[in-house]
Amino acid sequence: MRLRRHQRAQKVPGLKIVFSEIEFANGVLSIPFHEETRTDSLTFTLPQDWVLDTDLVALALTTLLGTKYSTVVFSDAISPETRGAVESVTQAEWVTGAARSPVSDSPPQRNDVALNFSGGFDSLAAQALLPRDAHLISLDFGGPFAREREFFKDFPTHTISTNFRELGFSLNTWSFMGVGSILLRTTSIFKPTPSVPFWRPLPGTSMPG
Repeated sequence: MRLRRHQRAQKVPGLKIVFSEIEFANGVLSIPFHEETRTDSLTFTLPQDWVLDTDLVALALTTLLGTKYSTVVFSDAISPETRGAVESVTQAEWVTGAARSPVSDSPPQRNDVALNFSGGFDSLAAQALLPRDAHLISLDFGGPFAREREFFKDFPTHTISTNFRELGFSLNTWSFMGVGSILLRTTSIFKPTPSVPFWRPLPGTSMPG
C-alpha cells in the first residue's frame, strides 16, 4: 500500500508494538522493537556528541508510527508532558517506564531554522526562501532507496543514515521526513559554524546580496 501525502495508515485494532533496550553507542542510535510478526531494530547514525534523551526518542518515533497502533510499549521513562504529546499524536495508549520528573523550567528560546531536505524540487524551493544559515537535514535510507542520496549529496546537509524505510515504517505516515530534525534538536549542529555555508546557489544563479 502506498500513501498519498498527508495520509496515514489506518489504525489496526489491538495492534501493539514494543520498544525496549534503546541505546546509543559509537554514533548509532539503536531502537529494538517487537511486533506480532517480527522483531528487529531501528537504527540512526547521529553525531558523536548526541546524548540519549528518551523524551526526544519517543517524540521522534511518532513520525514513524502514525496512528496505526492501538498500544505502544516504550520501556524507558518519559516525562508526563511527553507522554501526553505522543499519545495525542499517535492516538494510542503508551505504556512506559516510571515517569520522569516533570519539566520544571521552560527550554531556552531558540531561533534556529532547519529544513528537512531531500534535494527535490520542493526542498530547493523551500531552501531559497529560508535564511542562509538554515540547517539542512537529510535522511539516507540506504538499501534499495540509496539512489535518493544523489539528490542531496552535493549540498552541505547534516545526513542521518537510517533503516526505517527498509523496515516499512514510511508506510505509516508522511511525517517520517521530520524524524531527523527532532533527533538533532539538541546537538551542536545548531551552533553557528561560519566556515560552513548553509546555502548554495542553484545553477545559473548567484548568491543573493
